[in-house]
Amino acid sequence: MSIAVERLARLAGAGKPITGEGHSTAPSDPMLVAASLPSGDELAVELVRYKYLDDPMSLPRLLRLLTVVNAKKHCLDIEIARGLSLAAIMSVNGGSRCKGCKGAGVHQDQSACKSCDGSGIKAMSDSARAKVAGIPRETFRRNWAEVADLIESDLHRRDADAKAELRRKQCA
Repeated sequence: MSIAVERLARLAGAGKPITGEGHSTAPSDPMLVAASLPSGDELAVELVRYKYLDDPMSLPRLLRLLTVVNAKKHCLDIEIARGLSLAAIMSVNGGSRCKGCKGAGVHQDQSACKSCDGSGIKAMSDSARAKVAGIPRETFRRNWAEVADLIESDLHRRDADAKAELRRKQCA
């Protein structure tokens, strides 16, 4: 079984292999699983390919899509949109586990973790996001931190939607 299929199985939460035809005979093609994810949301598909399937070509596609979306949505210069988009991708994908919930997103009493807003990932600092975006730290904090937070929140939402879709597909 490939690493990608195992990751998708863990992501889906059941801990069972994702198999073809429902007969546990052949593993599903992870790319087909990713392609069938959130109905028509190219960004979510590329995010899943990048984050869970280790597709090396998905980062440039994801960055390009997210840059265009954010440049239009927030009326940003394309270079600023690209930097903020890259920072959001790195934050969503490369963040470390939240210490408050130990990466689960919820506490033992099943209440959402307030430290990470239920994502299980510790937020990147403004300094780190500014560095990734290629913007001086103070300029980032003064002019771009709120926009970066919106972009990151949108990416977290798309990631959560993709995870939910994977769970639905595995249970169906």
